[in-house]
Amino acid sequence: DGYEYSHTNDNLWRKSRKSNAGSSCVGTDLNRNFDVQHCREGASTNPCSETYCGVTPWDNVETANQRDYFQSLQSSGVNILAAVDVHAKGLMWMSPYGYTRSLPPAKDYDRMTYCGQKGADAFAALYGNTMAVGSIANVIYVVSGGSKDWAYEKAGVVYSWGLEVRGSSFQPPESNIIPSNLENFAGMVAAIECAYAVEFEDEDTGNGGGDNQDDCVDLVPSGLQWSDGAAVECEELGVAYCPEYEAVRERCPKLCGVCETDCQDKDPSGLTYTNGRPAPCNEIERYCSSYESVREACPATCGNCPEDFSTAGKLEGDMLAIRIERLDNAEESVPVAVYGAMAVAGLGFVGAIAALVA
Repeated sequence: DGYEYSHTNDNLWRKSRKSNAGSSCVGTDLNRNFDVQHCREGASTNPCSETYCGVTPWDNVETANQRDYFQSLQSSGVNILAAVDVHAKGLMWMSPYGYTRSLPPAKDYDRMTYCGQKGADAFAALYGNTMAVGSIANVIYVVSGGSKDWAYEKAGVVYSWGLEVRGSSFQPPESNIIPSNLENFAGMVAAIECAYAVEFEDEDTGNGGGDNQDDCVDLVPSGLQWSDGAAVECEELGVAYCPEYEAVRERCPKLCGVCETDCQDKDPSGLTYTNGRPAPCNEIERYCSSYESVREACPATCGNCPEDFSTAGKLEGDMLAIRIERLDNAEESVPVAVYGAMAVAGLGFVGAIAALVA
């Protein structure tokens, strides 16, 4: 395999040793062979490239075995708390996503970075080596089909990290071996202990508690694609698409301002009558037209919610078909069609494909 080959033939070899049909070039970059946004940005379809992603996900035995191992643990009732992938070099403690610069939902990303920072701090405490902490795509570069994104997005492991260890080159001196392992170990112990404390002891991450929640997030990935297969994320769409297209509203609620939390009366309202008695929203609807403070505290009661977008299409059975015509004030210069949405009992709208049409 590639590991053995790096000892016997080329110590900078980074790929597997699987032959590639129709090419004299050997090997696949295993960290681009996982089934998550496979062969997209940051990966190559050229077998001779150092970042060759393979023909299909899991078409290398090494990645398939890792998938099977995860699944065997989980099917036997094991809760995988963390997954760590160690690389050289550059002093980085990274988390998903790698395939997009968008971040995971805040409830997950806060935990990833909070405990990642704990690990980086313990790492630095030993020899003073400071690590950059953040998402893969924002700290180093965009890479699709990676193990960390798969472990998080498909296997459900929130604490999925990639470490780039010490060193200024891929040929560090032997004197680095012991200190590198010591600081790596110290960092991992701190990060895992943190993850355990957050998940099972309700340690506060600094953003609202151990189970920090953000109930209004745009989905990443959005599940939307252009006709050429390229993913389009909520942040790339303009709000002009929101009023007409249910798919956009369902997948991008924060962008469209249609989160439930956007239209809830405050409880308590924080308002009082002139005699000092608290004034709950359900008693003061008659004051909505007169007082801005009432409209702000009681948007649902006052009908002061964000615009109730009309439905452009609806789920019928398990398919949604909507044609989206380009809006004059939208950023995109071509019409869009949205189709292929899937509804699953208990999950509601879970998928949509947006395709550019001529």
